[in-house]
Amino acid sequence: MMKLFFSQLLGILVFVFIFFSKHSMAMCLPSYLDGQWINIDKHTNGITKVEIQIPCNDTIINGELSNKPATIQIWESCSSTDCKKSKNILLNLFWDDRKQQLTYAEVLDKKNYATTRLKIYLIDKNNLQIISLTDFIDSNNLDYSNIYYFKK
Repeated sequence: MMKLFFSQLLGILVFVFIFFSKHSMAMCLPSYLDGQWINIDKHTNGITKVEIQIPCNDTIINGELSNKPATIQIWESCSSTDCKKSKNILLNLFWDDRKQQLTYAEVLDKKNYATTRLKIYLIDKNNLQIISLTDFIDSNNLDYSNIYYFKK
């Protein structure tokens, strides 16, 4: 009788373990890169604001892993207000094991007249540096770079 009880109990425990392990979601670590960042230079003629979105890609939706790309929305200085420039997919995300955090990403923004590469560095959880390198297709235009600093 006790053997039957323990074997049934063991069967129930195995079922519960398998059921909940298949249907539970993994936990995502929050990324400090995620969020809205404002340029500390209020008088910049370049990038004024960026919004980075790092989705949780270990979430199961309808039995499938979510696979949304990390993105960045960029705003630049315009004559009367900030202009929404472009939304791009973040490339080359770098995970720092020591900090247990994403600390670097890149963006490649290709236009018909130039390619701009943004190198995004997380300084700490409230400070961000973006290095912008623009390479014009027409050799008559001078390539240039800028360094911007942002706060959350």
